[in-house]
Amino acid sequence: MGKQSAIQWTEATWNPVRGCSRVSEGCRHCYAETFGGRFAGEGQPWHGFITKHRPGPDGEPVETEPRWTGRVEVIESRLNEPRRWKDPRLVFVNSMSDLFHEKLAFEEIDRVFRVMLQTPQHTYQVLTKRPERASEYLWARSGSTNRLYLPNVWLGTSAEDQATLDARAPHLLGAPAALHFLSLEPLLGPVDASRYMWPVHAVWSSKYNTPEEALADGALVDYRRQALVSADRSYVKWVIVGGESGFSARPMHPAWARSLRDQCAKSGTAFFFKQEGAWTTRRPSNDKWNARETVALSDDGTHFYGIDPATTSMPRGMVTLFRYVGKNADPEDWPEDMRVREMPEVIA
Repeated sequence: MGKQSAIQWTEATWNPVRGCSRVSEGCRHCYAETFGGRFAGEGQPWHGFITKHRPGPDGEPVETEPRWTGRVEVIESRLNEPRRWKDPRLVFVNSMSDLFHEKLAFEEIDRVFRVMLQTPQHTYQVLTKRPERASEYLWARSGSTNRLYLPNVWLGTSAEDQATLDARAPHLLGAPAALHFLSLEPLLGPVDASRYMWPVHAVWSSKYNTPEEALADGALVDYRRQALVSADRSYVKWVIVGGESGFSARPMHPAWARSLRDQCAKSGTAFFFKQEGAWTTRRPSNDKWNARETVALSDDGTHFYGIDPATTSMPRGMVTLFRYVGKNADPEDWPEDMRVREMPEVIA
């Protein structure tokens, strides 16, 4: 990936690491795994990182969908790319991998962070599904007195439902970073993230009387809301929400996205609606639904595929019909109340 990015919430992508492995249901249709599978042949960049074969019943290889092999490495040819970018930019780190994968030793991760340290003109967005290892690494490198390892690094974790969010968010907020964010994409169920936002999440506390008193004690101070947050407490300042793309994508209920938008608005958290995914609630122009490309979805995430509204009685509790349209990249097609793309306000 080059210095320009089609990902709407960043300006550039930088992939100094190649390879990964699945850790949760949100990984099922991993775009990096699919993309890498196109270049996994012998002599190609992803050879050895992705396989498209598995042993068959007779021991002979059988072709299957692309899957990670578990090999993860720092890619020398990509490592120093940001050094050549003179203009400041937002940089999404490892859009095709996970910097905190367990196969990477801390010394290898050091090499990536060294580049970030030596290019302070850029702001780096590091997104991981392994925030517990990110926290372990960042505390190991920050030491007991220097709580913030790098002031130009935003740390985020991705989650697809309530269970994965609740498992990962506490580790995220326990890691020292200039800013903490969530990527709830693909969103596969209703999520309450408000407990991790200012000022209502469970670990938030205010023990200072003035910003000066907080700063003197090494605390993080948000002047926009005059919040005084102790140095060992943190909260999410940005939430990205999106549906799943691709042929086998699962639909995202608009109520789930709107709920997160409202949670962010209530707490003053920046909200970024990336896309609705491969399924839309917009009615077809001829008002005819193709049962093979229609799914009904309840608020709790129960799916009913192959629904024909003309002949099928809706299951009890059904609220919304979706039709398959592929990836929707045009925000002008979204419902007007969901055309929200806020960036976090960073206080120096």
